[in-house]
Amino acid sequence: MSAKAAQIAGFETTAVVSVADNGGSSGRLREAFDIPALGDLRKCLGSLATGSSPLKTLMEHRFDRGEFEGHSLGNLLLMAALSHYGDLTMACEAVGEMLEIAGSVVPASSEVVDLMGFTDVTTVRGQVEIAATTNLRSVATDPIAVNASLGSLTAIESSELIVLGPGSFFTSVLAACVVPGISQSLASSIGKIVFVANTDDSEIENRNLSVARQLEILADHGVFPDLVMFAEDGSLELGDTEVPVLSAVLTDSHQKSHSSELLARALLQIVT
Repeated sequence: MSAKAAQIAGFETTAVVSVADNGGSSGRLREAFDIPALGDLRKCLGSLATGSSPLKTLMEHRFDRGEFEGHSLGNLLLMAALSHYGDLTMACEAVGEMLEIAGSVVPASSEVVDLMGFTDVTTVRGQVEIAATTNLRSVATDPIAVNASLGSLTAIESSELIVLGPGSFFTSVLAACVVPGISQSLASSIGKIVFVANTDDSEIENRNLSVARQLEILADHGVFPDLVMFAEDGSLELGDTEVPVLSAVLTDSHQKSHSSELLARALLQIVT
């Protein structure tokens, strides 16, 4: 959700973000410094930025030569904050203050973690590899005993509305949910859990997964949404599901992906 969308809905937004990415700049920094992946945290911080500072744009600047080639300034800034504070949640808070974000961004875990994906016949390691795999049935963290961050558990347990998605089903939505402790916090939370289905199944990992099948997989991972938000102007198959479905126009006419503002307005209907 963008900062503008969060302001429209009047939400005090907390983004709980997976740190299992192993590709690109995030993967290189992980390997070189033995730190959690920073790229998805950077993207969420930038999305929630409200300030007029040039830093919002510079966060996505990528160097194209030398030792920094391929790295984004935002990843390096987060790494510097992590080195300074010694805590990933505090690093996100510091960068969030600089960007004047609407809400907060917390890691699902503050530990180095990989994502494992499973089909009926194969096992694949790493978010990049999982994203390129079809017929997935489950994912899990490696190590299994990785700890969820305190900030993520606190946010989930105290939230009025918990929004899962939209995003890559296995490597974004489930990647956060399978961190030990998070699915349990979802089960005990006072908030209503809304699963925002994607608009289509164009991503390889999501190929041929109807909403009904995604709900079955969520249940297999201990996650039970109270409501599905379904883009009636998308191409994703709904299928038969017992979970209540709220259909709405959620995309702009010139785009296939969700409009964050339309989604925010639809979510607002649930809590008002």
